[in-house]
Amino acid sequence: MFRQLLISAVIVIGFSVLPVVVALWPSDQGPVAVLFTDDAVSVMSEAGGRILTTSDDRRSLVTQAPRDETPGFVARLLRRGARFVVAAPSAVGCTITPQRTFSSTTDPEG
Repeated sequence: MFRQLLISAVIVIGFSVLPVVVALWPSDQGPVAVLFTDDAVSVMSEAGGRILTTSDDRRSLVTQAPRDETPGFVARLLRRGARFVVAAPSAVGCTITPQRTFSSTTDPEG
């Protein structure tokens, strides 16, 4: 009984993890997310990428290699100190949260 449950769990986990790994595998041709990296902006600039968006603390960003860049952009990111690199969504604009500013002129009570 336990062996059948274990085999079933391995099969379910295997078929669940594989699509996630394939979807998040980084490519040199598309945008990639650099995550959990101290000063990810400097890592990206040393690797020769162009910034698409970044977090406020500069530990995560979405970048892409220039179109005329030689292959190996993801490898250069990792060599320069990127801790975790995954494929970023193609519609990067959908992941950016607009900054909001408030002033007393727009405040109805101000």
